Amino acid sequence: MDNAKEILQLIQEEKWEEAALTVTRKMEAGRYDDTMAVLAATINEHFGDTETFLLNVETGLKYNYENYELYLMLGNYYAIDNCNQAFLCYENAEYYCRKSGNLEDLNYICQIKQNLLDTGNVTVVPYSFVILSYNTLEMTKDCIESIRQTCNPDSYELIVIDNASEDGSVDWLRRQDDILLIENTENAGFPAGCNQGIAAAKPNHDIMLLNSDTIMMPNAMFTLRMGLYDSEKNGAAGAVSNNADNQQTIDSVFNGIEEYRQFAAKNNIHCRAAYEKKVWLIGFALLLKRTALERAGLLDERFTPGNFEDNDLGVRLMQKGFCNVLCWDSFIYHWGGKSFDKLKSRKHSDLMQINMRKYEEKWGISPAYYMNAREDLMQFIKHDKESRISILEIGCGAGVTLGRIAYQYPNADVHGIESLKEAADLGAVNFDIIYGNIETMDIPYAKGSFDYIIMGNVLENAVTPEFVLDKIKPYLKQNGYVICSMPNLMNAKVIYNLLKGISPYTEKTVTVIPPLRYFTYQEIQALFEKTGYHIELILGLSLGGYTTDDYKEIFDYLLSLDGVAEKNQFDIYQYNIRLTLS
Repeated sequence: MDNAKEILQLIQEEKWEEAALTVTRKMEAGRYDDTMAVLAATINEHFGDTETFLLNVETGLKYNYENYELYLMLGNYYAIDNCNQAFLCYENAEYYCRKSGNLEDLNYICQIKQNLLDTGNVTVVPYSFVILSYNTLEMTKDCIESIRQTCNPDSYELIVIDNASEDGSVDWLRRQDDILLIENTENAGFPAGCNQGIAAAKPNHDIMLLNSDTIMMPNAMFTLRMGLYDSEKNGAAGAVSNNADNQQTIDSVFNGIEEYRQFAAKNNIHCRAAYEKKVWLIGFALLLKRTALERAGLLDERFTPGNFEDNDLGVRLMQKGFCNVLCWDSFIYHWGGKSFDKLKSRKHSDLMQINMRKYEEKWGISPAYYMNAREDLMQFIKHDKESRISILEIGCGAGVTLGRIAYQYPNADVHGIESLKEAADLGAVNFDIIYGNIETMDIPYAKGSFDYIIMGNVLENAVTPEFVLDKIKPYLKQNGYVICSMPNLMNAKVIYNLLKGISPYTEKTVTVIPPLRYFTYQEIQALFEKTGYHIELILGLSLGGYTTDDYKEIFDYLLSLDGVAEKNQFDIYQYNIRLTLS
């Protein structure tokens, strides 16, 4: 505290340089906390150093996410360019200030918030939790209590739709004064149940779809709303979790909810670089802007009882020009699939296949075109995360890999070319993605534009791979790289099927879409040597279900023959390669 008083005295005396030096010394001595962060931010705000100011605020909140002064400062920063985010910061400052009991500061914060509202520039609205309950009584209790403990009660309403639970859920829900309960006499499924909740919500509210088997973490809703209102184009914001599909899972694994809560306390701090643009977001924790939902429409009930309704909604939002943003600064704990656990795994798998076919029939595109970012190829990028690099992805689908690159490399300039029009049109909402066939189109970029050209499983679908490789050369920068992946013709499963008379060109054994051709390791080397490329790095990927161990007797015999390639060439299903020009 003496440290803070000394610096505060210097600030009050307007001895800014001395105050800055004193803060630096205290930081170097390890005497830094959220109070020190407030003072440091005040000093950097005075000097106009906004980058360091924001860093001070972020760092301070990691020491104490309940420090209302830091939210107030963050709100003042955003009041210049984004009144919606400023309002959310002031609202959070008010929430934590009220918890602290400091009435004098509370009145001041409320006045600032009201002044901002009086400008007429704030379009943020409250939100409605829409939660489905189906025989998850104890988890539903924990979910509701976590909302009460972590969310500002002035900003939300609670709506629960019970889908004919038989475990006492309805009796408990009826006793909750702060819950609007809808009681179904039979299980309506996830899409229809959510639609009931949306219809019951206050008409001017945003919608927060939340699974009953989740635990809301501190600041998760604040950061999620900051993401939703980061841009007028954002129609949906999704959270990351410990248990999620769609590459929305954090890397860290902890023991128990308390450790995850400690993680969330430092993770759920607003960060401008926390947003990844996606084609869809998982419905386990999905915040929807009311204006976007009204244009896109409700969940499609053809996907009852559930699965792919969130994929479908993401596509419809993008068709209306809205973006889906994944907020890496919003972590929500998720037990995962507890209602679907009540279905036998085989039945659930069958349901997934049925709904995937429904989805493909509706949209004429396989979810495989945008389900996962190609992180196996991204690891071949040599530049550090802050580098200013330019990347072209050929065969980019709907731009999911470009979205992950843009998130992980915030200074990257990303572009894409895609030959499936439905996928290209979707991706164009988020990035510069053009529809075209790389073999026949004119490439609309300046020569020498790209540090990297990525082609994931493209060459095997080209009529003339040599032509493609020659065509892209002029568009690489000097010392640029080509990153590509190619399926291995010698993969054990392919060879096994050939021995049975089954062609890899017709059976989907290695890639989702059957390629025009496969390559062996030797053919890959010959192709790139012929076209003037140097293989700087090549990695062979193996995968369970595609190795010689699955056909041990046959391959033990084959590998004993003279002149047969080494075993590892049969265990590889795909080669990932980084190339330079020779």
